[in-house]
Amino acid sequence: MAPRRMTDQRCGRRRGRSDEGAALAIVVGMTAVLFILTTMLLSVAVYQSTSSSSQIARVKAFNIADAGVNAYLYQLRHDLDYYVTTPTLTARTEEGSWTVVASAPSASVPYLTLRSTARLNSGEASKTVIATVRFPTFADYMFLKDSDINIGLGALINGKVHSNRNVSNQGHITGLATAYGTFSNSGGGQTDQGYLSGPSQVSLIPFGDVKPVMDRIKAVAQRAGAAGYAGPAAGKQGYELVFSRASYTRRTVTGYTSTGYVVSNDPVTYPIPNAGALYFDDDIWVRGDYALSVTVVGAANIYVVGNVRPTDPDSNTTMGLISEVNISIPQQYTTIPDAMTVQAALLARTGAVTSSFGSALRTSLVIDGSVADVQVGGFALVDSRGTPVAGFRTRTYSYDSRLDLFPPPMYPPVGTDSLKVQSWVER
Repeated sequence: MAPRRMTDQRCGRRRGRSDEGAALAIVVGMTAVLFILTTMLLSVAVYQSTSSSSQIARVKAFNIADAGVNAYLYQLRHDLDYYVTTPTLTARTEEGSWTVVASAPSASVPYLTLRSTARLNSGEASKTVIATVRFPTFADYMFLKDSDINIGLGALINGKVHSNRNVSNQGHITGLATAYGTFSNSGGGQTDQGYLSGPSQVSLIPFGDVKPVMDRIKAVAQRAGAAGYAGPAAGKQGYELVFSRASYTRRTVTGYTSTGYVVSNDPVTYPIPNAGALYFDDDIWVRGDYALSVTVVGAANIYVVGNVRPTDPDSNTTMGLISEVNISIPQQYTTIPDAMTVQAALLARTGAVTSSFGSALRTSLVIDGSVADVQVGGFALVDSRGTPVAGFRTRTYSYDSRLDLFPPPMYPPVGTDSLKVQSWVER
C-alpha cells in the first residue's frame, strides 16, 4: 500500500505546479491587455489634443480669411472702382495675415471674384475664402428714370421702378417702386412690393456716373482692335451692326431713305471680343441675335432696327445697349417687324429710349429687359381718344430676370453703397 501513497503524493505535487503556471500566464496576459489599453488611451488623448489644436488653427485661419473679404467689401462700398485701382490688398493681424486678390468681371464671369487667403503666423494652417460679388446696376430696374414717371390706367410693369423725381401710378407694378421725390398711387394703382419715397428713404441715382463707365468700356474695346472699336465714320452716317450668334457684321451707313437707311456693300464680320465690350464713336444701327453676353456703346444715337434677342432663350447671355444721346426704334423702317421684340438692357445717358415716330403703325412691341433714360420717351402716338395712330398699338414691358444675376459686361453700376454677394465658399 505504501507505494500507492507515494504515487498519490507525487501526483498532488504535480497538480500544484500546474496551477501556479496558469496563474502566472493570466497575470502576464492581463498586464499586456492593460498595457495595450493604456497605450491606446494615450494615443487617443494625443490625437484628440492634436486634432483639437489643428481644428482651432483652421478656425483661426478661416476667421482671418473672412476678415479679409469683409475688409475688401468695405472698400468697395465706398469706391466701386476700388478693384481697378487696388486689385490686391494685404494686411497683418496678431494671429496671421490675409491677402485678397480681386478678379474683374468679364463676359463669361459677370461677377467680381474676391479670393482671400489667410496664413497663421505659427504656420499651423492656411485657409482660402472665395466670394463672388455683383454691383447693383442700371439693369436692375424695369424703368429707371431721371424724369417723372406717369404710369397709366391698366398698365402692367413686371419689375422694379425708380425715378429721380416723382412717380404717379395708376397701373400695376410688381416690383418695388422708389421715387427720390414723391410717389402716389391713384385710380386703383397697385404696387405688389410697396414703395419708398423721399430723400430720407431713397438714394438719387445720378446718370452722370455712367460717363466714366462708358470711357472704361471704350478703353477695353480699343484693346480688342477692330473687333471692338470703330472711330467716327468719316463723311458717313455711322455703322450698322447685325449680330449673329458669337459674331457681328459691320457695314458703314451711307445715307437715309423715307423708309430706312442705306449701307455700304463692304461687310466685315468680327467675333464678339472676349471682354464683351464694343464701342463706336458715331451713330449705330443694331439688330440680330446674340449667343455671347455683350455691351454695345454708341457715342451718339443708337437705332434698334429689328429684333434683338439671345439665340438661346434659355441661356444666361444678355446684351446691353448704352447711348450717349437717344435709343430709338424707327418704326417706319421696313426692317422693323410688325411684332417686334427687344431683349436687352437699354440706357440713354442724356436722352430718351423712345420711338422716332413716322406715319407707320405696327402691331406690337415687347421690351424684355430694362429701360433707363433721362428724358421722357414713348412708343406710341395717340389721338384725342387715346387710340394709337403711330408707333406700336400694344406695348409690353417685362423685366428680364437674367439681368439681375447676369448683367451685361461692365454695365454701369448704381452709385450706392449696396453690394450683392452671390456666393461665399470656404476652401
